[in-house]
Amino acid sequence: MPTDPPDKAPTPLAGKLVLEIGARCGVAVAGSLFAQTGATVVSVEAINRGDFPEPKWLHREVMAAGKLSLALDTAVKSDRELLERLVRASDIVLTSSDADPLAYGSGSLVDANACKVLGNLSAFGGT
Repeated sequence: MPTDPPDKAPTPLAGKLVLEIGARCGVAVAGSLFAQTGATVVSVEAINRGDFPEPKWLHREVMAAGKLSLALDTAVKSDRELLERLVRASDIVLTSSDADPLAYGSGSLVDANACKVLGNLSAFGGT
């Protein structure tokens, strides 16, 4: 994981791993805030557009700044297993309503008990 240079004061979230899953801008903004405060943020992007039906962000170059990106096809077993390992290894997992098939559906990849902090950011509130 990235570390701060020796002459720089440590950032509040240095050494923390944040996993960002979902195409809604709320997740992207939250991930950006975590990245700005020193966390290592991995943004999961779907190879299969069926997982996230819309482009991730209108201003992707701004919202992706300071983050790592991982493209996965959740129909592929090895990609699903990688995502499951990342969820278990993450300190914080951010999801959104469009990630429901990944996060909360049958065969869920994001188990609320598998990560330390789970944030579900909905575009229009819970229903």
